[in-house]
Amino acid sequence: MRAPEGPGATVTADYQWAGRGRGSRRWHSARGMGLWLSCSFLLGGCHPGHLALVAGAAVAECLRRRGVPAAVKWPNDVLVNGKKLAGVLGEVIRPGGKQWVVLGIGVNLNQVRDDFPAELWGRATSLKMETGRWWDPHQLAGQLLRHLEQWLLRARREPGEALRWWKGLCPWWGQTIRAHTPLGALTGRAVDVDAEGRLVVDTGSGMVALSSGEVSIGYPCDEVGDWR
Repeated sequence: MRAPEGPGATVTADYQWAGRGRGSRRWHSARGMGLWLSCSFLLGGCHPGHLALVAGAAVAECLRRRGVPAAVKWPNDVLVNGKKLAGVLGEVIRPGGKQWVVLGIGVNLNQVRDDFPAELWGRATSLKMETGRWWDPHQLAGQLLRHLEQWLLRARREPGEALRWWKGLCPWWGQTIRAHTPLGALTGRAVDVDAEGRLVVDTGSGMVALSSGEVSIGYPCDEVGDWR
């Protein structure tokens, strides 16, 4: 993938022995059963809060074009039929005074239920479990990176359009959500994502913009290896 600005690199792996999600969560990445990739590039004009959103939406759109009913959940999840299929970990680093981004993307491809830990049964899924067929990680990687490059460039030039695109892939607007944040838990209706990529929640007594947190929407998916 060409970087949105300046040089960049993409690395894929067959196996991760220390795959991780947001915070200290582990990402279960069984050997040969998923697409595990990281790409790096200069931040340029992209807003850091948009990165995980845009990358998750690129994954969802790539899958939807292949007949998989993928949807996004703030801040970094891709779900199919209410179960977590993929996640994104976006990190900004500043070597030499420049802002670099490393995006890690994990997509469950060919696992069956018993390949996941028992605590994730019914909460995590794979493309094979959803479609009944085997998926080629190399082929999907090429398709996904084309979507990702297109939308990272769009996020730099037209950030509002990139956010509208993400919101169109999220079907839970107006629904009640539960959010566990560093400042405590809250319940309210998810109503928007603002210009900084924060989730706007109507608590009934006011609007709250969340920059981080674990969100569940009527099913227990808030602890399935969230990736950001």
